[in-house]
Amino acid sequence: MAEDEKERRENDLIWEAFLEYDYEKEGCISVLDLKKALEHAGEKISDDWCYRMISIADPENAGFIRFHQFKELIMDKRDEEKGSSEEDLLDAFVAMGGEPDGDGAINAEKLI
Repeated sequence: MAEDEKERRENDLIWEAFLEYDYEKEGCISVLDLKKALEHAGEKISDDWCYRMISIADPENAGFIRFHQFKELIMDKRDEEKGSSEEDLLDAFVAMGGEPDGDGAINAEKLI
């Protein structure tokens, strides 16, 4: 699948999840519905993470967030998760004999 097609489908899913909880069709969702909307978009989140993100997305305590804020939360979470898994992979590579900068090679027998 082309990268543009994948990104468009991802955006469609995020938009669909947002609209599901935009009850008044005013372009915003309640912070109370944020967790449900994020889960609808395929994100697995903890209550702690959700409350932390609400404080970032809604610093004025307006009680709602707009689509661009919702999408930004999802992208930030995915970037956070991606960075975490890349760090774990590099740590495992180094533990098997690779270099911390990602160079080098590891012994296949040792890996097995």
